[in-house]
Amino acid sequence: MKTKNSIGFPSQGELIKFIYKAAGVLPRKYGPQDEMDEKTKKTVQKALARLAAEEGNLNDNFGELIQRLSSSLSGHISNYKIMFSIGEILFDVLDVYKQVLREDGTYLSKKETMKWFLSSYLIGRVVISVNKHLLRFNVAADKGY
Repeated sequence: MKTKNSIGFPSQGELIKFIYKAAGVLPRKYGPQDEMDEKTKKTVQKALARLAAEEGNLNDNFGELIQRLSSSLSGHISNYKIMFSIGEILFDVLDVYKQVLREDGTYLSKKETMKWFLSSYLIGRVVISVNKHLLRFNVAADKGY
């Protein structure tokens, strides 16, 4: 039997937490420690946990976490056009997610809801968004990327 908390859409915090995991910017226990010191890592993890629990000012906290993600990625990606493109793609993902939250309902678990969201909305939008922003910032002009 599904409980009340297991049914519905994941929070924005759970979404950004997934993006951080997918980007691989938070240092792991046995990984290289050159990017982020332990205090900064704990600060980011606490902010992610608060946003996942939907505590505090959601929009400001979400924006701050996106900026931290962008600055973490900038250490690996030197082309500013690609960095801007990634940021815009992330904001497109958030816009689609907010639209789906407003317009659709669900009776599925969070895991099943995310599968449905990915296949029904997100994959198509990300394909369009990647192409749109790579063209918008004229990334191809930088032949070596």
